[in-house]
Amino acid sequence: MSCKIFHQVLAAIKTGSPDLLIFDNVDPDDFALILECLRHPANYIAQFSFQIHWFASDKILKVVMPVRFHGCAEGWLHTMIMIARCDGLIPGVWHETMWFGYSREYNNFIGEHTGSVKALHWAFIPLVGPDRAKEAEFPSVVLESGWSESAIQLRRDARLWQEGSRQEVRVVLQVEFYRPDQQNQIRVDLSISRTCPGGHPTQVEHYAIFPAPEDPQQNPSISLDEFYAGDCPPTIDPAIRVPLDLARLRDVAAGELRHRGNMPAE
Repeated sequence: MSCKIFHQVLAAIKTGSPDLLIFDNVDPDDFALILECLRHPANYIAQFSFQIHWFASDKILKVVMPVRFHGCAEGWLHTMIMIARCDGLIPGVWHETMWFGYSREYNNFIGEHTGSVKALHWAFIPLVGPDRAKEAEFPSVVLESGWSESAIQLRRDARLWQEGSRQEVRVVLQVEFYRPDQQNQIRVDLSISRTCPGGHPTQVEHYAIFPAPEDPQQNPSISLDEFYAGDCPPTIDPAIRVPLDLARLRDVAAGELRHRGNMPAE
């Protein structure tokens, strides 16, 4: 079983097709062997872009070969931060107390998620400690972007980040691109999962990007308290919120879709 999965994954990594593989009921020992083989230098895959996601409690292995236009969400979120800084919402101490993380793996999850592995697409990681010189154990805000999956799988991704981190991951943004329809149009949605320590239920917000709703939705936002996972520096007001402009996300996504040869869904 492990050999069969390994060769499927290896071929997909080297060719970029298919760009998403999901395997159910994978034995943990098989996963460990697959991961060891993938990381062996003899396979010459260090130059390829791919992400490993292992959901230990569900025995599900997901391998993602990122598609270029999925990265438009990263550019959009970075622009939101830059605009907030220019508008004075984010003070200068931000660049000394917040890091951006990408292209790394987390495997330090707890509870039923112990043993899981999650590839990070893009995230904000607060610096902690008396001198703000150490990265927090987990990011506070995580961005995931890719082809749309089932609602169950999307929730599984968010649960791993949030439950597996003791709710240190306060916000998970998921930008979902649906496969092109017969008119070559692509739907795009944004989901935001929020949580905080103390047993409060996770709140999930849904926003339609394409097709754009007739009645515009109010722009969501992320508080500085969420960005700092409840541990803001003394000079930062935790109640300040950074707006997330949905119209700008539509503009960025539309440009990338057209560059790819697709059209935004209408």
